[in-house]
Amino acid sequence: MKFSPGASPPPTHWTFTGISRSENCLGGILNSRVLRNLRLQLLHRPKLVDWLKTVSEKLKLSQVTLHLGIFLLDKFMDKHNILNSRLVPAAVVCLILAAKFEEEDVQVPKFTDIPSVLNITSTPSELIHLEAFVLQSLSWNISWPTVAHFAEFYSVFAVVKGDRDPTHKSSKNLTDAVRRTMREFIDLSLSVLSSEVGMLKYLASQVAAACLLAARLDHGIRPAWPDVMVALTGYSANNLRSCLALLTDIDINYPRKRKSEVNNESGYESGSPECKVSYKLQRRE
Repeated sequence: MKFSPGASPPPTHWTFTGISRSENCLGGILNSRVLRNLRLQLLHRPKLVDWLKTVSEKLKLSQVTLHLGIFLLDKFMDKHNILNSRLVPAAVVCLILAAKFEEEDVQVPKFTDIPSVLNITSTPSELIHLEAFVLQSLSWNISWPTVAHFAEFYSVFAVVKGDRDPTHKSSKNLTDAVRRTMREFIDLSLSVLSSEVGMLKYLASQVAAACLLAARLDHGIRPAWPDVMVALTGYSANNLRSCLALLTDIDINYPRKRKSEVNNESGYESGSPECKVSYKLQRRE
């Protein structure tokens, strides 16, 4: 996949303010106006993440691409004070960079199509220039393992020999169900990862493992975390307990319905993972 190493970076008045590339980094960070603007960037992050989810679905990109795109955006935002009006183009560029890294070529969106498809005002030329600037800012390093990367690996072993299922589903049906629920928890953790300070101390592999444990608990599998899972992930159930508790708390604070429940007019969500997992955790105490 082609990048654009020769393209000149976008004008600072177009994309950035407060920190120029020639400025001393520490001096820029200590500037109170910059700190205030950086905090404003964080306030916009949840909406950006939700918007990128919608864009990713529209462009038919994978969950791994979405997670990597958001990770690259976070790293880029850490380095620069970005004008609020230019956060969307920066987010788009980071998502497309992730797509170039993760997707097959035919699946990667073209910059020439992006303005019309996503209804944004940036021109293809501006997006190409911004892509070069993002790559330079990240030192051309866009290969980072995310929660979704670990989850893809863990999901191969979502159900293992010796698992007991109270619903007596077939092995394939149970595996598919656990994987779907695991993806729901992973999507949920993505939206709130940076806003919940307690989540920041956990490695991506640990969050993914906690999502798998939550999914297995949700479906009543026993034992919930057998030795093979410990060997696979490197985490015992005790290692995951605090992260799991935070994930299930997040699930309660940010409720959502499964797709099959969206049309339920009663709005009753007792079948959702937050209710089931919380109940099972209480029973296990």
